[in-house]
Amino acid sequence: MGIAECAPTVKEVLRDLSKGRGLPTCKLESGLDSKTSGSYVTYARASYTPRCPKGYAQGSDGVFYHQGTRPEGRGFNFRVSGGSQNIRITDDEGLWRGRRGDYSQRVCVSGNNNGSHTWYSGSRYGRNSDYRRETHTWYDLVSVMRPDGATYEFTLHVDNAPYSMHRF
Repeated sequence: MGIAECAPTVKEVLRDLSKGRGLPTCKLESGLDSKTSGSYVTYARASYTPRCPKGYAQGSDGVFYHQGTRPEGRGFNFRVSGGSQNIRITDDEGLWRGRRGDYSQRVCVSGNNNGSHTWYSGSRYGRNSDYRRETHTWYDLVSVMRPDGATYEFTLHVDNAPYSMHRF
């Protein structure tokens, strides 16, 4: 029992959704409707940038992420360059209508946290408020998600658990 009893192919569902039709519903062979059986599809407007893949977690905003191990033996305040960080859409001009606050770049991390380092730049004119602080963190795996142009995303649920997510 599952999604196959409700729709012949996922392609047909996508075609119907792109034409403005709703998601299919049906009675399964057992007599239950698809939602009661625990096998169903949900859909929503897609985020601008895909969510992190299974096994990854989204990194914190304001942190630079690197793949590998943290450099050792470089002193207290060594400068680190590079890395990837989350970037939020802040455009107020309406170019990103409805996307403000979403991510134009999402950093996903997996595996062990291999250490962090916070670097402080020098102050200007001796004022502490002029210090710039950068936190860099190293993980076994770092993946950067970028916009894929999807408008909608839907999730197939089997036995009341998310089975797979698709964006179109």
